[in-house]
Amino acid sequence: MVKVKICANKSIEDAKMSLEAGADIIGILVGQEHVSNDFVNKDTAKEINDFINKRCDV
Repeated sequence: MVKVKICANKSIEDAKMSLEAGADIIGILVGQEHVSNDFVNKDTAKEINDFINKRCDV
């Protein structure tokens, strides 16, 4: 079985769109280690994770 992961979710709205698109897994980048606009802070990551509420893997 193929699973779909949608990466670089930076907001609850991004996560909502990922769920609506049928994602099995969403990616959230936390703890910036290189230059990228895709990283979020820990508080934002927690808000997104709380919103997902186990509807898919994070």
